[in-house]
Amino acid sequence: MNLEYFSQRALNLMYSGALYRERLIEVYCTLKGYEAGEISDRVMQYALDRYDPELEKLFPFPLS
Repeated sequence: MNLEYFSQRALNLMYSGALYRERLIEVYCTLKGYEAGEISDRVMQYALDRYDPELEKLFPFPLS
């Protein structure tokens, strides 16, 4: 996976309404950290997965 993939996925989540306000800020900051090499693929994937409506049921605690 690469920056283009994660950026597109974040945009898709934003357009679907899954990312807003603090969620958007969190994903943006995580994406910038990934771009700078401070965050691994795995952490970036987790940051996006936790807000994906299709995957939300896999997380044991509500994220709101």
